[in-house]
Amino acid sequence: MDTTYFDQVRTEISDLLPPTIGTVMEVGCAKGLTLQWLKDNYGAKYTIGVELSEEAAQEASQICNEVYIADITSQLSLLKPFEKRIDLLLLLDILEHLSDPWEAVRQMKTVLADDGIIIASIPNVRSIKVVGPLLLRGKWEYSNSGILDQTHLRFFTKESALNLFRQNGFDVLAIRANGALNFSKAKTPSGKLAALFNLLSLCLFEGLIANQWLIAARPRASA
Repeated sequence: MDTTYFDQVRTEISDLLPPTIGTVMEVGCAKGLTLQWLKDNYGAKYTIGVELSEEAAQEASQICNEVYIADITSQLSLLKPFEKRIDLLLLLDILEHLSDPWEAVRQMKTVLADDGIIIASIPNVRSIKVVGPLLLRGKWEYSNSGILDQTHLRFFTKESALNLFRQNGFDVLAIRANGALNFSKAKTPSGKLAALFNLLSLCLFEGLIANQWLIAARPRASA
């Protein structure tokens, strides 16, 4: 994994956030910088981080209210004390690392308050960065980061990412392509070019351009 991951603040989720944030939990919180950003800018009142890296978790513990060093793939029982307590649950670049993300989503649903939401980011395996080399050169090459990160166990398209939530008791509130498809948020020339192409093509090829899907979902009332 790219070590810069631990220093990221995931500001791209800003337009998916609920109007008010009481208690927020982030699974894979790294150094806790996104949780601190939510406190500083959106009034999050209580922050809980779950992180596999002990070193990153120690740093997160300096700025978060609670931090747990845990591997959520084998320690889903960690969630039990938080049943119905969480207003916002962040799963940013987490589900693709799990052997059974479907069960994880079902279990994580139990921690959400009645009006709580999940925001997840999931890599888009249909991206031209993956299907282009696969179709043209027969290449499927893992790397240290990105869509084909060598630690990824599961792969999703837009439709299968939506089904991950819909089929496990959630209503999807919104889905967005990653920030690179928003011209104002694009940080590199190639990102701005992709955003411009997306705009001119009326988003017809968004599923091939997007690196990630950002999803906001709420537990279905009848679930």
